[in-house]
Amino acid sequence: MQMKSLAEPEDINQLQSKAKIKPRVFKGKKGLQSGKKVSCKFCGYEHAPDKKKCPAWGKTCNRCKERNHFAKKCKKTSVYSIESEDEYEEISMVKVQAVREKAVFVKMHINNKAIKFQIDCGASANVLPLKFAKDVELTLCTKTLVMWNGTKVKPLGSCTLPVINPKNDVKYQVKFLVVEENWTPLLGLNAGQKMKLPTVHSENFVNVVEKCDNDPVNKYPDDFDENLGTLSGKVHLQVDATCKPVVLPARKIPVAVREKFKNELKRLEDLKVIAPVDKPTEWVSQIIVAMKKSVDLASAFWHLELDEESSVLTTFATPYGRFKWLCLPFGLNVSSEIFQKRLNQESEGLPGVKCIADDVLIYGTSEADHDKNLANFMCTCQHKGIKLNPQKLEFKCKEVPFHGHLLTTEGLKPDPEKIRAVREMPRPENQEDVLRLNGMVAYLSRFLPHLSDAMKALRDLTHKDVVWSWSDAHEKARNNVKKLISAAPVLAYYQPAEQLEIQCDSS
Repeated sequence: MQMKSLAEPEDINQLQSKAKIKPRVFKGKKGLQSGKKVSCKFCGYEHAPDKKKCPAWGKTCNRCKERNHFAKKCKKTSVYSIESEDEYEEISMVKVQAVREKAVFVKMHINNKAIKFQIDCGASANVLPLKFAKDVELTLCTKTLVMWNGTKVKPLGSCTLPVINPKNDVKYQVKFLVVEENWTPLLGLNAGQKMKLPTVHSENFVNVVEKCDNDPVNKYPDDFDENLGTLSGKVHLQVDATCKPVVLPARKIPVAVREKFKNELKRLEDLKVIAPVDKPTEWVSQIIVAMKKSVDLASAFWHLELDEESSVLTTFATPYGRFKWLCLPFGLNVSSEIFQKRLNQESEGLPGVKCIADDVLIYGTSEADHDKNLANFMCTCQHKGIKLNPQKLEFKCKEVPFHGHLLTTEGLKPDPEKIRAVREMPRPENQEDVLRLNGMVAYLSRFLPHLSDAMKALRDLTHKDVVWSWSDAHEKARNNVKKLISAAPVLAYYQPAEQLEIQCDSS
């Protein structure tokens, strides 16, 4: 069942309703109040004939600026008033979808009673059936909910109750919307976060989406905060048994960066990325200080925690003592592969999401499909503990560079940075330079027809039995390759429905 109201959007995923809500009598501490309801000339709603129960009581009219009535009931003008959404400023849109098979529940205690709540990452309101709040005084609620079929539903009221988590006996004050008895008790996103409830797996909320019309940084601030991301599980590093442990002394730190280096050590220690070591260790590595513009990749690896045995292996020496990595460090030759595998596991099953190293590409067949896939991914990041860098975000781009290629609406293009690197590469001075040139050009081979013929003279220089000699033929071949790259065509994306033509040589 889907429901919506007339103001700010809030989502609830699971709720059931069968019968139309009937007028209810509010219970107070002194017993039952009058069940008679009348249409109020000050607010326009139906409620008990008590001015204190009127939602307009004490409020200021937006039209005449006088008190104790709403603008739609204002008598200062004879112009007919059209009911607008502004008068529902306290109403929140509640979207209720059909119950899924993989729902997540948790038992909490209210007034010494165990109640089974459904938790939902997309919910922004808490719902409680009246049968659990019969002896509680309800506050009049003016929120109007509109179901997907147009039926209007008003909550019976709201109340704030102490909720106790039986696992740790921690008490929380939670505000509930009280509804019909046969609806499902529900804890929303804010309450779930405060209570630190179990994480919901991606398959349980992959369909909880809403169109993303604004900047994801503003819409999903928790995914872009400065806290350190944490993925579940620990990483174990294996060492070749034939390798002998090595203990290296600390390198000297240049005076110009010594203070920055010391501050960085303190920052990493405060983040619990590294920890001091005061015991002998078999392995002690050296560090090389280098100034970087961005630490995206290293921060990405820090999502993964090392086990104790592996952490000791990463001990490194500094002029200020020895430290060990508590998280997966950047310098290991296996760090990229480990992080890539874990990131793929966490994003598995999400449509329109591709991950390479610490780069994530979100795409869709249309803008609406893109927004849906983005919302799914952002929810996954929030519940999996993945943190993103807002400085590197490129949102709703018509073209985007992605690992050596430029994805555009026209088709696939070579990355301009790759082309520039080849064009500006100096003339090779030895075989290693030629191999480097060949490797960079080979990466763009799909865009370059007849590249093998153009590169033949350069490839011949890399043979072991060839004496190094750069001739006019080699310079001509290099210039031809530059021309090919500069005129690289735009490749069409693969379309299964289109007619295909296969080209191959005689081999």
